[in-house]
Amino acid sequence: MEKTFIITTFQSHEFHQKFEEVAKPYNGNPKPLDNILDMLKGPPLSCKTAVFEYDYVDQDYLDEFSAFYSKSFKSYPSRCVRILFFDKDLTGREPLEIHAERDSFLGYMVLRPTDLQRVGRTLLRPPIQDGNSEFIHCVAPFRTHICGDCFVVSAMPFIQQDTQVGACAQASLWMLARYMSRLPRTLQTSCTLRIEIRESLLRKYSRNPHHFSIFSCKHIHTSDPNGTNLRVI
Repeated sequence: MEKTFIITTFQSHEFHQKFEEVAKPYNGNPKPLDNILDMLKGPPLSCKTAVFEYDYVDQDYLDEFSAFYSKSFKSYPSRCVRILFFDKDLTGREPLEIHAERDSFLGYMVLRPTDLQRVGRTLLRPPIQDGNSEFIHCVAPFRTHICGDCFVVSAMPFIQQDTQVGACAQASLWMLARYMSRLPRTLQTSCTLRIEIRESLLRKYSRNPHHFSIFSCKHIHTSDPNGTNLRVI
Protein backbone atom coordinates (compact mmCIF):
# COMPACT_ATOMS: atom_id res chain seq x y z
CA MET A 1 0.00 0.00 0.00
CA GLU A 2 1.27 3.46 -0.91
CA LYS A 3 1.21 6.12 1.79
CA THR A 4 0.24 9.69 0.99
CA PHE A 5 1.89 12.57 2.85
CA ILE A 6 1.07 16.24 2.32
CA ILE A 7 3.38 18.79 3.95
CA THR A 8 1.70 22.13 4.70
CA THR A 9 2.56 25.33 6.51
CA PHE A 10 0.65 25.38 9.78
CA GLN A 11 -2.28 27.84 9.77
CA SER A 12 -1.90 28.42 6.02
CA HIS A 13 -4.87 28.34 3.63
CA GLU A 14 -3.79 24.90 2.40
CA PHE A 15 -3.60 23.61 5.97
CA HIS A 16 -7.09 24.86 6.85
CA GLN A 17 -8.50 23.42 3.64
CA LYS A 18 -7.04 19.97 4.31
CA PHE A 19 -7.96 20.17 7.98
CA GLU A 20 -11.59 21.00 7.22
CA GLU A 21 -11.78 18.04 4.85
CA VAL A 22 -10.72 15.48 7.46
CA ALA A 23 -11.69 17.03 10.79
CA LYS A 24 -14.93 18.96 10.58
CA PRO A 25 -17.59 17.31 8.40
CA TYR A 26 -19.59 16.25 11.46
CA ASN A 27 -21.84 17.56 14.23
CA GLY A 28 -19.73 16.70 17.26
CA ASN A 29 -18.02 18.86 19.85
CA PRO A 30 -15.30 20.95 18.11
CA LYS A 31 -13.71 22.31 21.30
CA PRO A 32 -10.92 19.69 21.57
CA LEU A 33 -9.92 20.42 17.96
CA ASP A 34 -9.95 24.17 18.56
CA ASN A 35 -8.01 23.87 21.81
CA ILE A 36 -5.33 21.72 20.17
CA LEU A 37 -4.86 24.21 17.32
CA ASP A 38 -4.76 27.15 19.75
CA MET A 39 -2.10 25.39 21.83
CA LEU A 40 0.01 24.62 18.77
CA LYS A 41 -0.04 28.07 17.19
CA GLY A 42 1.17 29.95 20.26
CA PRO A 43 4.41 29.78 22.25
CA PRO A 44 6.13 27.74 23.47
CA LEU A 45 5.17 25.17 20.79
CA SER A 46 4.90 27.66 17.91
CA CYS A 47 4.13 25.03 15.29
CA LYS A 48 5.42 25.81 11.80
CA THR A 49 4.59 22.67 9.79
CA ALA A 50 1.72 20.17 9.71
CA VAL A 51 2.13 16.93 7.77
CA PHE A 52 -1.03 15.07 6.78
CA GLU A 53 -0.55 11.30 6.69
CA TYR A 54 -3.46 9.59 4.95
CA ASP A 55 -4.60 5.94 5.27
CA TYR A 56 -3.05 5.74 8.72
CA VAL A 57 -3.66 2.46 10.55
CA ASP A 58 -4.46 3.39 14.15
CA GLN A 59 -4.47 0.58 16.72
CA ASP A 60 -7.13 2.16 18.92
CA TYR A 61 -9.52 3.04 16.11
CA LEU A 62 -9.15 -0.47 14.68
CA ASP A 63 -10.26 -1.78 18.07
CA GLU A 64 -13.33 0.48 17.96
CA PHE A 65 -13.92 -0.39 14.32
CA SER A 66 -13.87 -4.13 15.07
CA ALA A 67 -16.13 -3.79 18.11
CA PHE A 68 -18.74 -1.43 16.65
CA TYR A 69 -18.27 0.46 13.38
CA SER A 70 -17.67 -2.60 11.18
CA LYS A 71 -21.00 -4.03 12.40
CA SER A 72 -23.12 -0.94 11.84
CA PHE A 73 -25.48 -0.45 8.90
CA LYS A 74 -23.47 2.53 7.69
CA SER A 75 -20.11 1.83 6.09
CA TYR A 76 -17.16 3.43 7.87
CA PRO A 77 -13.55 3.53 6.62
CA SER A 78 -11.09 1.43 8.61
CA ARG A 79 -8.23 3.92 8.36
CA CYS A 80 -7.60 7.36 9.76
CA VAL A 81 -5.69 10.53 9.02
CA ARG A 82 -2.75 11.42 11.22
CA ILE A 83 -1.43 14.99 11.44
CA LEU A 84 2.21 15.40 12.47
CA PHE A 85 3.37 18.72 13.91
CA PHE A 86 6.84 20.31 13.78
CA ASP A 87 8.22 23.60 15.08
CA LYS A 88 10.42 23.99 11.99
CA ASP A 89 9.52 24.95 8.44
CA LEU A 90 9.61 21.75 6.37
CA THR A 91 7.78 22.95 3.27
CA GLY A 92 9.58 21.89 0.13
CA ARG A 93 10.95 18.77 1.80
CA GLU A 94 10.17 15.20 0.80
CA PRO A 95 8.50 12.93 3.39
CA LEU A 96 11.56 10.67 3.47
CA GLU A 97 13.66 13.66 4.53
CA ILE A 98 11.67 14.26 7.72
CA HIS A 99 13.82 11.79 9.67
CA ALA A 100 16.43 14.52 10.20
CA GLU A 101 13.94 16.69 12.13
CA ARG A 102 13.39 14.59 15.25
CA ASP A 103 14.29 17.50 17.56
CA SER A 104 11.57 19.68 16.04
CA PHE A 105 8.83 17.04 16.40
CA LEU A 106 5.94 18.33 18.54
CA GLY A 107 3.73 15.25 18.35
CA TYR A 108 0.66 14.18 16.41
CA MET A 109 -3.12 13.93 16.35
CA VAL A 110 -5.17 11.10 14.84
CA LEU A 111 -8.52 11.96 13.27
CA ARG A 112 -11.03 9.12 13.07
CA PRO A 113 -13.47 8.83 10.11
CA THR A 114 -16.51 8.84 12.42
CA ASP A 115 -19.66 10.94 12.56
CA LEU A 116 -19.07 12.31 16.06
CA GLN A 117 -16.01 13.34 18.07
CA ARG A 118 -13.21 12.64 15.60
CA VAL A 119 -10.15 13.32 17.75
CA GLY A 120 -8.42 10.01 18.34
CA ARG A 121 -5.02 9.20 19.84
CA THR A 122 -3.28 12.53 20.40
CA LEU A 123 0.21 13.03 21.81
CA LEU A 124 1.66 16.54 21.98
CA ARG A 125 4.63 18.06 23.73
CA PRO A 126 3.39 19.87 26.89
CA PRO A 127 3.22 23.67 26.42
CA ILE A 128 5.45 24.57 29.37
CA GLN A 129 6.38 28.24 29.36
CA ASP A 130 8.71 28.28 32.35
CA GLY A 131 10.48 25.06 33.31
CA ASN A 132 11.38 26.49 36.71
CA SER A 133 7.81 27.12 37.83
CA GLU A 134 5.66 24.79 35.70
CA PHE A 135 5.65 21.02 36.12
CA ILE A 136 3.59 18.28 34.51
CA HIS A 137 3.91 14.99 36.37
CA CYS A 138 1.95 12.65 34.09
CA VAL A 139 4.14 12.62 31.01
CA ALA A 140 5.95 9.67 29.51
CA PRO A 141 7.95 9.01 26.32
CA PHE A 142 5.93 7.61 23.41
CA ARG A 143 7.49 6.26 20.24
CA THR A 144 5.98 6.50 16.79
CA HIS A 145 7.24 5.81 13.29
CA ILE A 146 7.18 8.14 10.32
CA CYS A 147 8.29 6.64 7.01
CA GLY A 148 10.02 3.89 8.97
CA ASP A 149 11.98 6.27 11.22
CA CYS A 150 11.39 6.36 14.99
CA PHE A 151 10.31 9.61 16.63
CA VAL A 152 9.79 10.14 20.37
CA VAL A 153 7.55 12.65 22.12
CA SER A 154 7.09 13.03 25.88
CA ALA A 155 3.39 13.62 26.45
CA MET A 156 0.19 12.74 28.25
CA PRO A 157 -2.17 10.88 25.88
CA PHE A 158 -5.51 12.42 24.96
CA ILE A 159 -8.56 11.01 23.17
CA GLN A 160 -12.06 12.40 22.65
CA GLN A 161 -15.04 10.28 23.61
CA ASP A 162 -16.90 9.21 20.49
CA THR A 163 -20.21 8.61 22.38
CA GLN A 164 -20.86 5.47 20.33
CA VAL A 165 -18.21 2.99 21.47
CA GLY A 166 -17.27 4.77 24.68
CA ALA A 167 -18.23 7.75 26.81
CA CYS A 168 -16.20 9.97 29.11
CA ALA A 169 -15.37 7.14 31.54
CA GLN A 170 -13.85 4.97 28.81
CA ALA A 171 -11.92 7.92 27.38
CA SER A 172 -10.51 8.76 30.81
CA LEU A 173 -9.53 5.14 31.44
CA TRP A 174 -7.89 4.95 28.02
CA MET A 175 -5.78 8.04 28.73
CA LEU A 176 -4.73 6.66 32.11
CA ALA A 177 -4.00 3.22 30.66
CA ARG A 178 -1.86 4.62 27.85
CA TYR A 179 0.16 6.67 30.31
CA MET A 180 0.51 3.78 32.76
CA SER A 181 1.56 1.44 29.94
CA ARG A 182 4.81 3.41 29.67
CA LEU A 183 5.62 2.53 33.28
CA PRO A 184 7.43 -0.71 34.17
CA ARG A 185 5.47 -3.97 34.48
CA THR A 186 2.18 -2.55 33.19
CA LEU A 187 0.28 -3.88 30.18
CA GLN A 188 -1.23 -1.72 27.46
CA THR A 189 -4.94 -2.43 26.99
CA SER A 190 -7.81 -1.06 24.95
CA CYS A 191 -11.17 0.17 26.23
CA THR A 192 -13.04 -2.73 24.71
CA LEU A 193 -10.60 -5.20 26.26
CA ARG A 194 -11.11 -3.66 29.70
CA ILE A 195 -14.88 -3.97 29.28
CA GLU A 196 -14.48 -7.64 28.28
CA ILE A 197 -12.30 -8.32 31.34
CA ARG A 198 -14.81 -6.57 33.58
CA GLU A 199 -17.77 -8.56 32.29
CA SER A 200 -15.82 -11.82 32.48
CA LEU A 201 -15.07 -11.20 36.15
CA LEU A 202 -18.66 -10.26 36.88
CA ARG A 203 -20.00 -13.41 35.23
CA LYS A 204 -17.57 -15.45 37.31
CA TYR A 205 -18.94 -13.93 40.50
CA SER A 206 -22.58 -13.89 39.30
CA ARG A 207 -22.87 -10.12 39.12
CA ASN A 208 -24.78 -8.18 36.49
CA PRO A 209 -22.25 -6.21 34.37
CA HIS A 210 -24.81 -3.48 33.73
CA HIS A 211 -25.24 -2.83 37.46
CA PHE A 212 -21.54 -2.70 38.28
CA SER A 213 -19.24 0.28 38.01
CA ILE A 214 -16.40 -0.02 35.50
CA PHE A 215 -14.10 1.60 38.04
CA SER A 216 -14.46 -1.40 40.36
CA CYS A 217 -12.03 -3.42 38.24
CA LYS A 218 -9.48 -0.72 37.71
CA HIS A 219 -6.65 -3.01 38.85
CA ILE A 220 -6.55 -6.63 37.70
CA HIS A 221 -3.52 -8.78 38.46
CA THR A 222 -2.35 -11.27 35.88
CA SER A 223 0.85 -12.94 34.73
CA ASP A 224 2.73 -13.11 31.47
CA PRO A 225 3.95 -16.45 30.00
CA ASN A 226 7.21 -16.09 31.91
CA GLY A 227 5.40 -15.92 35.24
CA THR A 228 6.03 -12.21 35.88
CA ASN A 229 3.22 -10.46 37.74
CA LEU A 230 1.71 -7.65 35.70
CA ARG A 231 -0.98 -5.05 36.26
CA VAL A 232 -3.72 -4.53 33.71
CA ILE A 233 -5.09 -1.01 33.97
